[in-house]
Amino acid sequence: MDAEDAVRLRRAIARVARALNTSATDEGLTPTQASVLGLIVGNGPVGLPDLQRLEHLNPTMLSRVVGRLDELGLIDRSPDPDDL
Repeated sequence: MDAEDAVRLRRAIARVARALNTSATDEGLTPTQASVLGLIVGNGPVGLPDLQRLEHLNPTMLSRVVGRLDELGLIDRSPDPDDL
């Protein structure tokens, strides 16, 4: 990859990021909330440890994001039956 390719790639990534941020905020979600919701929709039921690994969020932030998605009725947060 030469310098010109890198510049074009950087511009393309910036356009995609702006589009994603706009669509998330149009729906009343932060980009992080939209990203977490997308992972849940794409992967089905997923536990917090898996979401943390996929999103690279600290546990406190992830808990807040998931809690907000639950408050909005976008997900159904339930305890893992394997956790006793």
